[in-house]
Amino acid sequence: MFKNASNKDDSQLGIGVAAKANVDMGFKAGLDILFVTDKGINSLSPYYDNGLYIFGNKLDFDGTWQHGLHYSPVTNSKLMSVAVNGSYPFSKDVNLFGALGMVSKDDPVGSELNVGCDYLLMDGLHWLTVGAAGQTGKAIDASKNHFVYMLGTQFRADY
Repeated sequence: MFKNASNKDDSQLGIGVAAKANVDMGFKAGLDILFVTDKGINSLSPYYDNGLYIFGNKLDFDGTWQHGLHYSPVTNSKLMSVAVNGSYPFSKDVNLFGALGMVSKDDPVGSELNVGCDYLLMDGLHWLTVGAAGQTGKAIDASKNHFVYMLGTQFRADY
């Protein structure tokens, strides 16, 4: 409940559903689905992660793309995100990973494919390299579809 412009009680019902499924068969595979109705949801949690770097919410690479899921208000806008991801332990020190997905806010925001490598340099010190490429949709520019990409790397200490 909240007060509207004429100071009367008003309310809206919004529904958000997020589902994640993961399986480990020597390699890991996962599916992430998010759906938010067009009323009553003010913003997404900054901790929600669909596995996408350009059209998702990867805190390590925050600010990569402004039209993804980055803390953006979704009030009065339907939102849907579908992503599949996987990772494969190439060796005890190297983990390869990737994701493929799309995001839509009323109109398509974009689709993305990303791949990366997590290399264990020494106990507790990782070097992460990732590349992502995507195609924007009508929600970003109705007249053109843009090719977007991101290359990133980081050192991470886990102590």
